[in-house]
Amino acid sequence: MPEVAKRQYLSLPDTVTEQLRAAIINGDVLPGQRLLEAALAEEFDVSRSIIRAAIARLETERLVEVRARRGAVVIQMSREESMEVCEARALLEGFAAQAAVQKLTPEDLAEMRSCAHDMGDALGAKDMMSLVRLDNTFHRKIAVCTDNRRVFGLWESLDAQLGALLSSTTDVRRLTPEIVRQRHLHVVEAIETRDVQLVEMVLRRHYVHIWPD
Repeated sequence: MPEVAKRQYLSLPDTVTEQLRAAIINGDVLPGQRLLEAALAEEFDVSRSIIRAAIARLETERLVEVRARRGAVVIQMSREESMEVCEARALLEGFAAQAAVQKLTPEDLAEMRSCAHDMGDALGAKDMMSLVRLDNTFHRKIAVCTDNRRVFGLWESLDAQLGALLSSTTDVRRLTPEIVRQRHLHVVEAIETRDVQLVEMVLRRHYVHIWPD
């Protein structure tokens, strides 16, 4: 696991949480692996209470689960759980698409198109954390368009889980940078038509292709 880079604009618990989250998404900590408080406290040079707080945050994000007699363990998604996360995101973004086709400006779409190209570059460099962050930026443009705060809150709650899923399934599916670019560019092109039904259909197809066959 990489050393903690303490950032001035983040609190220490937030910094440790971010580093642990990145380690899970990048595959430095594998599904099923235990997160030992004492070892992590020594590695990060922080108190065990800070490690516990970070683990508790990751548990709410469904990246970690605390098991009896084993402690904190990195979650390994089943195929069914993977499908549920993807289907939920597709439904939520499909709902937001009703507003997105009206609200997203040419500048927004240009930023989304840039994200699509940068995602391909990140995958080519095997930089999974950057890929996940770019994917979040791309899809957040759609989700934030809804005026329904509960819908957006549900969308946000699935963000970290989708990041871990994206990281864990990319090698399995042998996605190429060009495939990643094109799948996201297809979403942009659909939004440009301002056809809500088309956007909803493209988003469903987009998410269906994330989980392994």
